[in-house]
Amino acid sequence: MLLKSIPLWGGLCLLFTAGTATAQTPANTFAASTNHSAIIRPDGSLWTSGINLEGQLGNGTTTCSTSPVRVKTEDPNTHWAQVAAGTSHTLALTTDGRLYTWGGNSKGQLGDGTNKQHLTPVAVKLPEEAAHATWKQVAAGTSHSLALSTDGRLYVWGNNTNGQLGQGTSLDYTHPVEVPLPESARSTTWAQVAAGNDHTLALTADGRLFAWGNNQFGQLGNGSYATSREPEAVGQTRKLAALRWAYVAAGRFHTLAVTEDGKLYSWGSNRFGQLGEEEDTQRNLPTLMLMPGGLANAVWTQVAAGDAHSLALSADGRLVAWGNNCAGQLGDGTTVRQLQPVVVTLPENASAAVAWTRIASGGFHNLAYTADGQLYTWGANRFGQLGDGTALDHNQPMSQESIFTKQSSPSPSGLGGDLSSLDGAEAWGLNDTRLLKEMPEAPSFMMLPQQADDRP
Repeated sequence: MLLKSIPLWGGLCLLFTAGTATAQTPANTFAASTNHSAIIRPDGSLWTSGINLEGQLGNGTTTCSTSPVRVKTEDPNTHWAQVAAGTSHTLALTTDGRLYTWGGNSKGQLGDGTNKQHLTPVAVKLPEEAAHATWKQVAAGTSHSLALSTDGRLYVWGNNTNGQLGQGTSLDYTHPVEVPLPESARSTTWAQVAAGNDHTLALTADGRLFAWGNNQFGQLGNGSYATSREPEAVGQTRKLAALRWAYVAAGRFHTLAVTEDGKLYSWGSNRFGQLGEEEDTQRNLPTLMLMPGGLANAVWTQVAAGDAHSLALSADGRLVAWGNNCAGQLGDGTTVRQLQPVVVTLPENASAAVAWTRIASGGFHNLAYTADGQLYTWGANRFGQLGDGTALDHNQPMSQESIFTKQSSPSPSGLGGDLSSLDGAEAWGLNDTRLLKEMPEAPSFMMLPQQADDRP
């Protein structure tokens, strides 16, 4: 009997939107985590699909669904503005500035002052000084949450084992606490945030970048491998300190960022080529990525990072990916790992001139919009996180526009689609045994007994 693993925790959610390369806050209207996805429709409704064992789909059940289900709210007229997805929880903002969370809460990641699980949205318990704040961005790591106010204040809550809340301690918080700006940045405000597995990054309005939390693989980019429980400047060399950053994304153990002049940098773990380097190494300082061929002069505006794969979007709408590809998450029509960026295959029904405009990466899958407003998904789909009504992986982008417009009822099995039994299920995303060496301790992954096969 061979033990393979299906990721149920340890994922991440990131997403950034198109815009000029200046420090600005992305409008997160869709999100992806290890095994679930969320999207806000143009009418303001919020839909989710995938795993739901902790209630992270927010529809009042713990029934998984391979097709989108609508998040249940007390007020049917609730309109959502932004969403972020942690591994077992989800958080979102309404158009009138209210902050809600739902799903697993063992580490206080819902911010309601308890460790109680919630199957539908509950209001975050805000501190008195933030009681009347309005919010402009949310982000989520494995089991910690972040919210950025419109006046540039950053609040965090949830798991703090590795100092990912930036409080100078390792104590978890079940309610939001503010992350103060470092002394060197008191003249500015926070402008954008990103959350990895258990590390956090924040960009200031004047283009400086700070990081804190786990730094085992150099993912903080501060020149060391030591955990930091308070914000530290990224790139602490004279040359790197002069850079001004525009966008940042946090993967499981790696980080991507774009400078104001559209250059792309990466750092952290490169175990699966997610830094775009051929060496199986790690970097603790931002390293400029050298793009191949026709991508050499591209200006980059957005980045997204998954468990061990990376995406980047250029100003002219080209989308490239690199790193782990075990479930087809690079979208190039294969499942072959790529150590250099490859162009994501255009959808069959798309015009040759189609331009990508927004991207989001989960652990092993991605979501992206094109300029004509079409939503596409690809990669791992073991729990229906692609929202196509199946549990089949896809190694090329496929349109989800039609299926995301209708509510679906999960199958009576409780797993939706063909997920009625996990016994003998193929463990997507972990067919490279080296990933086992990078696994965080339980409960970051659930190990399930599986029959051995002939694959390496």
